[in-house]
Amino acid sequence: MRRKGKNGSGKYTGRKTLIGLAALFAVCIAGCGAAEEDGLETMEAAEQEDGAPETEENAEETGILGESASDADIDFAMLPEKNPDVFAWLHVPGTEIDYPVLQSGNVPEDYYLHHNLYRQYSFAGSIYSRRQNAKDFSDKITVLYGHNMINGSMFADIRKFEHPDFFRKHSEFFIYMPGRILRYRIVAYHVSDAEDILATYQANNDDGYKVYADKIKQSGNIRKEEKIEADDSIVTLSTCDSADSRRRLLQGVLAETQTTK
Repeated sequence: MRRKGKNGSGKYTGRKTLIGLAALFAVCIAGCGAAEEDGLETMEAAEQEDGAPETEENAEETGILGESASDADIDFAMLPEKNPDVFAWLHVPGTEIDYPVLQSGNVPEDYYLHHNLYRQYSFAGSIYSRRQNAKDFSDKITVLYGHNMINGSMFADIRKFEHPDFFRKHSEFFIYMPGRILRYRIVAYHVSDAEDILATYQANNDDGYKVYADKIKQSGNIRKEEKIEADDSIVTLSTCDSADSRRRLLQGVLAETQTTK
């Protein structure tokens, strides 16, 4: 598989190249599923973080699609052949978050809570968005969900941002799509009460967006120098907290869109 990038060659090779891309973007040194929705208890019970045994299957689900991140490429031309529900790829420098992003089409809304790219059952599931969100990330509020796995895969590394020094040194994440790369500046990390973000604030409601942006500004780890403007687009990475029904949230604001060949 192949991921198109800044040099127009169409190829990156795993983590090392992603670090190179991050350098080109001047990167600083460098859930669970949609458990906000109904069925919260069932989803949280499935969390590795909450005591589920580490099975042979989920123990191997690290890196990219169970492969080593050092030898995997991404080809957006071929991904639809594997699964037409794949529409993007997410990478958070400094973490193991380096995965395809899916949105269910002809399968149930939360199908990818426990299914992988190949539509096979997988305890770890996939990173996914809900159908309330546009797949081009044009909404003012977009939420991506992933499991908080005890083996460090999926969205487990979001917890790293609770440490002020790590938060200070890692300021961006990237979303790759056919023909473009979206760079987001990380504005906040915090643990929040479990709420349905999209139902509460709505993806494109100006009033809801303002309330959500104000809430982010009052959260735990924030970049005081960063402003969230009325015309910004926010992407929230959401996973379960280990202790209870709260959510670990990492929020980024779109900073740059780069066109690729």
